[in-house]
Amino acid sequence: MIYEKIYFWIILITVSVVMFFIKQENKRFLMYKVFPSLLHFIVATTGAIIVGVFYNLDYQIFCNPVSWTKWFLIGCWISFILVSIFKKIQFVKGLVLGLISVVAFYIILFGSTEYLGFIFINSVIFIPLFFVAYYLNKKTKSRKFDFLNFYGVVVLLPYIILFFAFSQIKNTTKTFKLSFIIPSILILLFSVFTAYKLTKINSKITKANYDFVAVEEFKNNFTDRYLLELSLGVHWKYHTKICLYDGWRPPFHDPVVIISRNISAIFSENYEISLDLKKR
Repeated sequence: MIYEKIYFWIILITVSVVMFFIKQENKRFLMYKVFPSLLHFIVATTGAIIVGVFYNLDYQIFCNPVSWTKWFLIGCWISFILVSIFKKIQFVKGLVLGLISVVAFYIILFGSTEYLGFIFINSVIFIPLFFVAYYLNKKTKSRKFDFLNFYGVVVLLPYIILFFAFSQIKNTTKTFKLSFIIPSILILLFSVFTAYKLTKINSKITKANYDFVAVEEFKNNFTDRYLLELSLGVHWKYHTKICLYDGWRPPFHDPVVIISRNISAIFSENYEISLDLKKR
């Protein structure tokens, strides 16, 4: 359980202290019952992300994210904080919110039933804490006990981010709505492209009866070389799902290979090379 980890308590105390000194309160904020203001939301979710990073180091749920994903996620969150502060840049804000929505949705899909089970088990903790915080805040006529909701924020983080992002669409301009869906469209097109390329590479290698000469032509193209390395690395260097036996411990996590394989599996049998791990 998360509460057993010392880093959880350190981050909880830090978040609580920071939130205590934030005097902002906005009753029009859509998530007001949990967060008094947008600034409280940013502090709590940032703390939850840090807890998630340490929790992943402990339990290897997403194993070792490859380098580009780490910088990508850091860039996304910093961008989100900046566009939240500079609210007038609506087009950029829409792009950033659309992007973090895709990331949150990906985490939910990858977590699958295991993540739902994790939420169910922890719900016996964060649901009572929510009502305790609500009661104490009402009793004291303050928001001093909002820190009790932090546990729930950690557990439900991708859902909270999705809810927040989609709640921002209401009463916005067409430009904002368009910018919000652009990241989803671009990522979908990129995923279909990589899925097609992956299928083509796997098919060619299979037809060549796994002759290494067939691999040579893919080395000159960066995209082909990258996808070939991902395809050959599946189940040992890279994992494809939450499973202790999928990949040599600890494997790497690359969203490209996971998304590409899942899309390829819909249209083709060549979504994976039928090659034993030794030959890979």
